[in-house]
Amino acid sequence: MEKAPLYKDIISDPCDAQAFWLRTEDGIRIRIAIWSGGNKGTVFILTGRTEYIEKYASIANLLYQGGYSVVTHDWRGQGLSDRLLANPNIGYIGKFSDYQMDMNVVIETSKVLKLPQPFFLLSHSMGGCIGLRTIHQTQDFKSAVFTGPMWKLHGKIRMLLAKYISALAISLGFDKKLILGAEERNYLYLSTPEKNSLTSDPDIFLFLKNQIDSYPELNVGGPSWRWLKEAIKENDFMLSQSYPETPSLVILGSDETLVDVNEILSYCRNWPQIQLDIIPNTKHEVLMESERYRDLAMEKILSFYQS
Repeated sequence: MEKAPLYKDIISDPCDAQAFWLRTEDGIRIRIAIWSGGNKGTVFILTGRTEYIEKYASIANLLYQGGYSVVTHDWRGQGLSDRLLANPNIGYIGKFSDYQMDMNVVIETSKVLKLPQPFFLLSHSMGGCIGLRTIHQTQDFKSAVFTGPMWKLHGKIRMLLAKYISALAISLGFDKKLILGAEERNYLYLSTPEKNSLTSDPDIFLFLKNQIDSYPELNVGGPSWRWLKEAIKENDFMLSQSYPETPSLVILGSDETLVDVNEILSYCRNWPQIQLDIIPNTKHEVLMESERYRDLAMEKILSFYQS
C-alpha cells in the first residue's frame, strides 16, 4: 500500500499510527490509518460528516493503550480522501450506500493485513448511520458502539419539510449546491466555544478548530441538497428494517440537539440486542468532551467490548 500523509503535529498525544491510500471498487481514493499491535481485537472507528482521521486519533490512542488495534479512515468526500465535487468544501454523496464501498475496502484490507480479530465497531453520527447498514450487511463485527448516531436528523417537522424541499431543489438542478443557510466553512467557524452543539468543553472546541486552521484541506462545510435528501432517505430506510443481530451499545449526550433523541430511544426500545447509555452534561460528541466525561464514555465502551 502507498503511504499517505498523517498530520501528527495536530494530534494531542504521541501517535504510533501509519496512514495509507486505498482504492475503492468504483475508483475513489480514500485514506486509512492503522494502529497495529493490539492483540484484543481491532476497533474500526467510523467518523461523522466533515470529520477526518486526526480528529479521532486521541480516541484511537486510548483504544490502543487498552490493548486494541485500531483502523479508521476518511470517508469519500472529506478528510484527505477524494472529494466528489469541483468545490471540495461542499458535502456530497450520490447515494448513501456508496459509503459501503469505503467500508468494504477497509474491512477487506484489515483482513489481508491479518489485523487481530474479533472486529468491533465504534461509530459516530453519520458514521453511526453507515455503521448500522454495515452490521445489517455483514457478520464481521462481534459488537458495535454508536455515539450520537445519525439515525434521524433532529426535528420531525423540519425534516419532513426538508424531505420535500430537497427533492424540489434536486429537480431544479441544485443537487450539488449547498442547502439553504449553509456555508462552505466548517461548523467550527460558524459557532463559538460557548454556544456550539458539539462539545461542552471550550478548549476542545478551539483545539478542533485549530486542526482545520493548520490544514485547511481538511475543511468541509455544509451539506448539498443531494446529501440531505440521501441522508433522510437512508434514515427512513434503515429504521424500517428488522433489527440487526450484532450486540450493540448506543451512547448519547444528555444535551444532544443534532440528532433526534426520541427516534433513537424509540428504535432502541424494541431492539433485543441493544444497550443504551446517556452521559450527563455532554453534547453531540461525547468522545470530544472533557477528560472526565470522555473517560466515562471510554470505560463504558471498553467494558462493552469485553462483555
